[in-house]
Amino acid sequence: MQRITAIMMENSQAHLAMNLGSNPDHYVLQSIAPTIQEVIEVTGGSPLPTRFFAHYGDEEGLKSTLTTGYKVQAAGSARLENGTIIGGVRHQVKKRRKWLSF
Repeated sequence: MQRITAIMMENSQAHLAMNLGSNPDHYVLQSIAPTIQEVIEVTGGSPLPTRFFAHYGDEEGLKSTLTTGYKVQAAGSARLENGTIIGGVRHQVKKRRKWLSF
């Protein structure tokens, strides 16, 4: 998760390319503070992008919990520029088993 967090939160051309390339609905993903990321993306099936700020480590208002089987996460509230909570983010990571096929 440390590597993923670095990609999300350390602004560089390489990280920007990875962040935007990870999902075609991402338009802006950039760190504006050590634990705050500005996000512009299409969410919830909306035809238009939404601009919000992911406040990692601040889980105020989050209803979701870490999914069983996952041990690592980057979670936080999603807020408008004025601080209004509009949702949340919960990026979860786990090791994936390699399945053998015969």
